[in-house]
Amino acid sequence: MLYLVIAAIIGEILYLLMRNPNGLDFRGREFSDALHDRELKLERRRKEARQAVEAGPRHRAA
Repeated sequence: MLYLVIAAIIGEILYLLMRNPNGLDFRGREFSDALHDRELKLERRRKEARQAVEAGPRHRAA
């Protein structure tokens, strides 16, 4: 009975590893999250720059 439980656990682990192309390597997800954060920061900077241009020279920071 114990062998069946161990075999089921090992089978589940192998299934999950085969389903995920990176295996247990989560660096791809970390890179994706960092890239997303960078894109959000760039978009925020673009929005601030666009607002500064639309506001005109009197509202720009020196």
